[in-house]
Amino acid sequence: MHKFCVIIFVGLLAASVGCRSTDTDPKAFQTTPWEDAKDAHVKLDCFKHVFAACIYEDYWEDLGPHRLAPHHYKATVIRSFKGDWHVGEHVSFFQGIDMPALHKTNACAGNLVFVSISEHTTADIGLDTGDYAGYDPEVERALELVYP
Repeated sequence: MHKFCVIIFVGLLAASVGCRSTDTDPKAFQTTPWEDAKDAHVKLDCFKHVFAACIYEDYWEDLGPHRLAPHHYKATVIRSFKGDWHVGEHVSFFQGIDMPALHKTNACAGNLVFVSISEHTTADIGLDTGDYAGYDPEVERALELVYP
């Protein structure tokens, strides 16, 4: 009976600890913007929030010639790696693009993206270059290693 209790206890302990990978092999980062987990931490520490989202609406704003064309997105958070954005929350952001505005609407709907920001608001958030990137499973794996 004692052995049975010990086995149950060890099983519960193992389940509560979970299965976490401690793999910080730089090869896991070779197709990402970071050299390794430490480099990712350094570069992402300037952001309060890092999450993945699914775009459900996008449109362009035409401000005329010789001006950046804001590309607006509305998305739903599908995974939070860092910060307090939660799955299911809606986020609106835009990025100024140095090209004439396209007249396509919802061309990006359904796309998955990674967003790195320091705000948590319902207002439109302006993103700089590098604050937003298309989904890449290798980047997701790297983020899982950086933020287990």
